[in-house]
Amino acid sequence: MGRKLLKVLFWVLIFALLVLPLGLIYRISSEEMKSYEPLESPVIRQSSIGTPIQAQRMDIDLYVTVSGTFASTEVAFMELDYFSPYDIRWTVSQGDEIQVGQVLGYYRGEEVISTVEGIISNINASGSDAYLMVDCFTPLVLECSVEDKTLASLKQFPDSLSLQDGTKVTIQHIAKGKNPDGTTKVLLSLDREGDTYGDTEEGLTIFLGTGYPQVLVLPISCIYQKVEGEEEPWYVRQVSQDGFLIQEKEVTISYSDAAMAVVSGIEEGQWFDSGYKVVVGGDDK
Repeated sequence: MGRKLLKVLFWVLIFALLVLPLGLIYRISSEEMKSYEPLESPVIRQSSIGTPIQAQRMDIDLYVTVSGTFASTEVAFMELDYFSPYDIRWTVSQGDEIQVGQVLGYYRGEEVISTVEGIISNINASGSDAYLMVDCFTPLVLECSVEDKTLASLKQFPDSLSLQDGTKVTIQHIAKGKNPDGTTKVLLSLDREGDTYGDTEEGLTIFLGTGYPQVLVLPISCIYQKVEGEEEPWYVRQVSQDGFLIQEKEVTISYSDAAMAVVSGIEEGQWFDSGYKVVVGGDDK
């Protein structure tokens, strides 16, 4: 019995001496192999360049913007019924503003009194038909030079033009020919008081009286082109609400103004990058 026990212990010892080192070697090798395994790559998420803006539906009122100078549409003539107009000594000159009752000069010691008011556009004192030609202060028109696109919009809706406060705008005249720069002269009357001859209007917004009801829009800062051109596609960068990039999408623009664009190809409530346009070289307005 004792010899059998010794024999069993002997073989257990032999097994331990053979197997345990192999197990230890395997464990060490496994730990060493783990040190050579590549580290898990971090997830890189692109952030929005600008503030995330949500697509929404709203009414878009169509309008155009014009600039011009207030001018006269009526001319008055003051006849100078004098035997010798060469003897008149003027105290005014062409381009001066005159009022009714104002002294314009002297004829052989007598005052020459104005019977009209406005801006002197011509003095003709070279004969028995001498006269003053005066541009009247009323009614005034806004003399504008507009591009073809603006002119087409004005002509399309001539009966519904107005300013933001409701002031009616009427087209008084459209020149037949073009200016040297390709624009067209248009005379517009504004149904309001307070305008002054010679004053200028810069960036006057004229609403056309029509628009798009409840269309999907984005600020103009959210859309961009990779290559400029009328036929080139438009893109937006869809982002999450917290500003991480989801995807770039090609979209269709059916109308745009200085602030908003009517966009197809997106869904209401989605969020978009309002700053990437600057990165690709577009205007950030």
